[in-house]
Amino acid sequence: MGKPDPIINWYFGATRIDNNQKYELLKDSSNHYLLIIREVDTHDQGEYTCNASNCKGETSWSANLYLNENQNKKASPVSVDEIKPAKALVAPNFLRKIKDSTVSEGHSAK
Repeated sequence: MGKPDPIINWYFGATRIDNNQKYELLKDSSNHYLLIIREVDTHDQGEYTCNASNCKGETSWSANLYLNENQNKKASPVSVDEIKPAKALVAPNFLRKIKDSTVSEGHSAK
């Protein structure tokens, strides 16, 4: 979150991620920013960083994605609490820190 809305950039290691067939960068109706990685394989393991910036400041947070060796194990969905919009200018901040994740090969990570 931030006021004005932050500019969001996602990185895999030092490489900036753009929307393409592999990655989808979204902002949902609750103003939550999402990175979706399609058909995860061993090449997708590593550190992902979200960088948020606006005229009041900049912040970033990183997490690692691991490949799940158990193909039958499914991760439980994560719910995100709603936020109330701020009226004053506010530097970007993470409401919920991204965390390390494990996903089965061929599945999507969010």
